[in-house]
Amino acid sequence: REAKRREAELELKAKQLAAQLARTEEAAKRALVQSDATAKGGAAQKLLDAERALAKLRDENAELRSKLARERKRANDLKAAYDEAKHRLDTTLKDQRLIVRKVGDLERKNAHLSRKPEDEYWGEEAGRRFVVQQEELVALREENE
Repeated sequence: REAKRREAELELKAKQLAAQLARTEEAAKRALVQSDATAKGGAAQKLLDAERALAKLRDENAELRSKLARERKRANDLKAAYDEAKHRLDTTLKDQRLIVRKVGDLERKNAHLSRKPEDEYWGEEAGRRFVVQQEELVALREENE
């Protein structure tokens, strides 16, 4: 922890020194351009402008790299959270399916144990017998008429 803090301090100090150096170089170039009448609008000015643009782009690049690193870390954290949630969901669903299967097995077992002979009478065969009886009744009515 102390090493990280120290590293951050040294990194900040290096950035500050680099910025100070850049400001000093820019001031020196500005003084050169202002003192030399022939340099105004010439190659020295173009060089100064190009170096300013380059420094600006470097700063922007460093900022974007930092932002990219933060977003990658955030994406990795979100992916880890997703993986954990998915694992928990899969485990819960697996447990739930197991419980449903056990309940179904118990219900079938209890239904089989508590089945009475009259329950069988009212099953599919009973429906067939009922249809046959109805047909016989209709036939008898027709004979009596």
